Amino acid sequence: MDIKDFINKSITKKFSTRAKGYDPDEVDHELDNLILKIKEIAEQNKLFQHELENKNKEILELKKEREGLKARINATENTIEELTKSGYHNEAIFRRLSKLEDEAAKSKGKNQEDK
Repeated sequence: MDIKDFINKSITKKFSTRAKGYDPDEVDHELDNLILKIKEIAEQNKLFQHELENKNKEILELKKEREGLKARINATENTIEELTKSGYHNEAIFRRLSKLEDEAAKSKGKNQEDK
């Protein structure tokens, strides 16, 4: 049952009258309060639904971002593994750089002697 249908049914409901019973004005007043509370809860529910949708979108975006980061990590690990298999360890890289620096220094010295 839709909230509007429920409210309309509550508003149009007729109570039987007896010699001894509830005061119709008090009953109407309580029903009015109840209807206001139901409307308030329905509005809160809409807000919570909207917030939930936003959070679900945010979760999906974060999951995509996480997958992208995982892919980058895997690619980096694969590159490191390939370099390691190819003999590029830190020590080997430093030796190679040192050798290149020595060759560059010798070449610079030789060029200055030729002048």
